[in-house]
Amino acid sequence: MPRPDRLQDCGLAFALPLSRDAFLEDYDNPSKDFVRNWVTQFEGLSLDHLWLGYGRLAAYARLVAAEAAALGVSVVTDVTLDSWAALTRARPITTLVAHWAESALHGVEFSTGIVPLEHVCAALPGRYRGLLDLTVCHSSQAIAPLKRARPGCTVLANREAARLDIRLAMYRQILRVLNHERITYVDAAARVHMAGLEVT
Repeated sequence: MPRPDRLQDCGLAFALPLSRDAFLEDYDNPSKDFVRNWVTQFEGLSLDHLWLGYGRLAAYARLVAAEAAALGVSVVTDVTLDSWAALTRARPITTLVAHWAESALHGVEFSTGIVPLEHVCAALPGRYRGLLDLTVCHSSQAIAPLKRARPGCTVLANREAARLDIRLAMYRQILRVLNHERITYVDAAARVHMAGLEVT
């Protein structure tokens, strides 16, 4: 039977903007596309009104982050490629809340901009055998490159596109399961996600 995972094994990295200032800065940043992509759903609204909508998501993300930190999870906001890589070395289970960029770079949007997936893979320790939970972004395209680069790792990814609020609620529930039961992270995630989870 696999060893149960602990909350102290977990890291949570936020690359998405969690404040109004960060939201507005990202909107004006040509090297980033999450916010500009998000606002295309709401044509005609001012940035102030757009922030009111996104701000509710950001407030919920901050709530989940605070609850995770109180349980012993290592939480990093405004995460860069380097700080995410450091977190993967410090905690064997790392969840990344980030945007999968369907741009020419085809990679992950960290707080500093979009990083090609090959650089994301290269940033992991050479013999990395940890667990990467990518279920809070549109992540299925990242599975094969990550497994090729680091065959010993485990990757959790969505089969379908992810809604941030729903995935954060699921992550919150996974932590609560781990807090109350002797169970692996994968088993807790499978219970919460049911058929929508892909584990490799």
